Amino acid sequence: MKSKFKFIVIALSVLFSSCAKDGEIGPQGPAGSKGDQGPQGVPGNANVKTVTVSTSNWTMFGTIGQPG
Repeated sequence: MKSKFKFIVIALSVLFSSCAKDGEIGPQGPAGSKGDQGPQGVPGNANVKTVTVSTSNWTMFGTIGQPG
């Protein structure tokens, strides 16, 4: 039991202390080259398609006020 506890304490201390950054952050490097332009989308309003639903297509189950 003691060795298991010691192992957990050592593992957690290594986990939290091994990735520390020491010193100041250096300057940013040069920007990379720009990638190729992707294909153009179809013209319109963000490619939104219109769906029309008419009330003549609705079907009623049960009676009014009662679950169908």
